[in-house]
Amino acid sequence: MSTESSLLACEVLVGLRHRELHMAAIVLLVCVCLKNINANAMAGDKQ
Repeated sequence: MSTESSLLACEVLVGLRHRELHMAAIVLLVCVCLKNINANAMAGDKQ
């Protein structure tokens, strides 16, 4: 593998990483929100 192609691969990976991180952050936020809603719903059921 030449230096140029490995640099290109790194750039592609970094680009994917950024997009994945962004998506992961959104998914994480949604999960946290859903967990809070579920926890509140369960707490409401218990009372």
